[in-house]
Amino acid sequence: MKKDNFTRFILSFLLLMSMTTVRAEVFEPFVLVELYTSQGCSSCPPADQYLSQIVNDKQLSNKNVIALSFHVDYWNRLGWKDPYSSAFNTQRQNAYAKVLKSNSVYTPQMVINGQLGFVGSNRKLGAFAIEQALTQAPTKSIDIKRVDSSDDKIVIEYKVIGDEIAEMVLNLVIAEKSISSKVDSGENRGRTLIHDNVVRVFETYDIDESPEGLVELLVPGNLVKKNSSIVAFLQKKGQKTVENAKMIPFL
Repeated sequence: MKKDNFTRFILSFLLLMSMTTVRAEVFEPFVLVELYTSQGCSSCPPADQYLSQIVNDKQLSNKNVIALSFHVDYWNRLGWKDPYSSAFNTQRQNAYAKVLKSNSVYTPQMVINGQLGFVGSNRKLGAFAIEQALTQAPTKSIDIKRVDSSDDKIVIEYKVIGDEIAEMVLNLVIAEKSISSKVDSGENRGRTLIHDNVVRVFETYDIDESPEGLVELLVPGNLVKKNSSIVAFLQKKGQKTVENAKMIPFL
């Protein structure tokens, strides 16, 4: 190829790339961290502390890293009933065991974007997984905003952008941070445990034909609203890959 032709080729290529970039939707990378934990598990406090570090790390917050704490109920039999545990959280973790091809469930377990599960107190692996997830550009976007609220409910407006929306569900969460619990029995007896972004409400909506709309969430009576957030995340049906996530303050 002659020099002039080569120069024209490069210029044409760069122009084409520039035009493509202008047309294409560019969405911000994200990470959704799910921690499966329990106040009745002596191995869990280090993982809870790590999750709190992720939640309060301003650098990570600026990069759209969202962390949620799901308290399971299968350790309640050890002598302490975790007040934030639920059978639903246990069922969700069991569903991940099938998706991630794990033979069993355990605590603490961290799951990144519905794709990778590992011991939740492993900070080195957690940091690596978060860093890698932030290199992936999502193909879908979600936006939410609070449009109405009262003492016992909140109304959220959502909008989803992207292809293959029919394969997705919209999960909406009310999460509360800075929760302090004094444990009086069980494996953590005598300890005061601090939890951040504990899942207090979790609802799932099928958005096959509704890429935008309004949904209503019931608010727990003992929720500390000033410490709470609304999290929305898109996930493939069958509790598979998380496609994007968004967090806004409750108030």
